[in-house]
Amino acid sequence: MKSLQQSKQQQLYLALKAGSEDVIASHRPESPTDRPRLLEEILERDNMERAVKRVIQNKGAPGVDGMNVRKIRRYLDRHWPKIRQALLDGDYAPMPVRRKEIPKPGGVRLLGIPTVRTLDLLRIT
Repeated sequence: MKSLQQSKQQQLYLALKAGSEDVIASHRPESPTDRPRLLEEILERDNMERAVKRVIQNKGAPGVDGMNVRKIRRYLDRHWPKIRQALLDGDYAPMPVRRKEIPKPGGVRLLGIPTVRTLDLLRIT
C-alpha cells in the first residue's frame, strides 16, 4: 500500500514540476467566502428579524445572563445598532455559553445555550 501511495505522490510531484511555469496564481483580494459582504448580508434587518422570530418560536431557555426570550425584542430594539456596529468593527465579544446535558440513549448530549444579553463586555447597559 505504501509503495502505491509513494508512486502516486511521485507522479503528482513530477506532473506539477513539469507544468509549474504555466501555473500563475491570480491576484485578487482575499475573502474566505469569496463574498466580501457576507457579514453585512447576515446582519441585514430582514435576516435578523427571521432569526429573532425563530428564537422566540423555539421558546429557548435563558443563558448565563438569565434573560428569557420574552424580553429579547425590547432588548434588541434598544441595543441592536451598537451590537451590529461591534460585530462589523470586530469588537464584539460574546458572553459564555450555558451548558446543559440532554439524556440520550447510550449517554448524554451537551447543549450550549447562548445568551440574549451580549453587551456586558462592551460596557453598554
